[in-house]
Amino acid sequence: MRRCLCRICTCGRHRCPRGPTKLYESSGADWPPTEYAEKYPAHGNVLPAQSLRPKQELPACRGTAQGIPALKSRQPRARPGELEAVPTYRDDYRAWGLQKRELYKPEQSYCAPVVRFGNPTTFQDAFVPQAAAPPQSLKPPSAAWGPSGPFHGDTSHRLDYVPYQLPPRLARPKEAYKPPSRPFKGLTTHRRDFQGLAGEVVKPCGPPRPRAAPAAPFEGSTEFRESFQAWEVPPREARRAPEYTPPAGTMQLASTSRLHYVPHPGVLTESCRPREARAPSPGPFEDATVYSLEYTPKEQAACPASYPCPPGYVFEDTDSRGHRHFRRAPAVGAP
Repeated sequence: MRRCLCRICTCGRHRCPRGPTKLYESSGADWPPTEYAEKYPAHGNVLPAQSLRPKQELPACRGTAQGIPALKSRQPRARPGELEAVPTYRDDYRAWGLQKRELYKPEQSYCAPVVRFGNPTTFQDAFVPQAAAPPQSLKPPSAAWGPSGPFHGDTSHRLDYVPYQLPPRLARPKEAYKPPSRPFKGLTTHRRDFQGLAGEVVKPCGPPRPRAAPAAPFEGSTEFRESFQAWEVPPREARRAPEYTPPAGTMQLASTSRLHYVPHPGVLTESCRPREARAPSPGPFEDATVYSLEYTPKEQAACPASYPCPPGYVFEDTDSRGHRHFRRAPAVGAP
């Protein structure tokens, strides 16, 4: 009986890798049919059309080229239309068996030297280590030496500097003011070139407004001054705080909480629970529970679908939906 991998699974976690759509129908072939194979089916064995072109038979070459035969025929008879010959390369270049050459060089066994190797190398002969002599120092000694005489304090500036006497500066005499001989005209370029043209005075187009002269002198009073007069504000009277008078009696410090909430002594509630008198058990403690008595340990078997091929099944095929079908393997020794 065929069974899918989804039905063989016992743990519920294994499913066939099926797709959401139907890909192809299994036709029994090793590969799925393609669009080309469906649209262009193969026809029966049809022989190709016979060619009406005359056949060209190559004549056998009997001559030689540079003393080397071009073709050597193995078989004396040849079929019509076919060339059966051995080429020159295969005939001349044959595989020959190679023979192992013997060595003519005598075998020399290595012997370790007994005496120490004393031949110097070219480097040791040419480059002899020599002791390098230290170069002579030309630096003056750095020992401090003191002066022979007392310190004079004369520097090069004091000895070489010569003060020179500066000549007196020539003072230029101030020239006296000379008034001009001609009077100052004050004529500028603007006054000379832009003298202005004489024209008529523009007459006003508005009607003449007769202006009456006031009979009385101006008093300086306006409407704002007459309407908005300054009113006198009386000064604010300062309120005097009442003097503190201490109470005649003593303070009782009696508040609402002290007067109404009188503390009452608490009464312990007597326990009504009966006292448990623990009597020692005469026998040993029985630690057997219902779980330990009735529980039967069961061996956890592996799911057959977790294997690549479930044990006891043989893979048969895969349908178009991707389901893998297996069938039960026949029992060993079954007819």
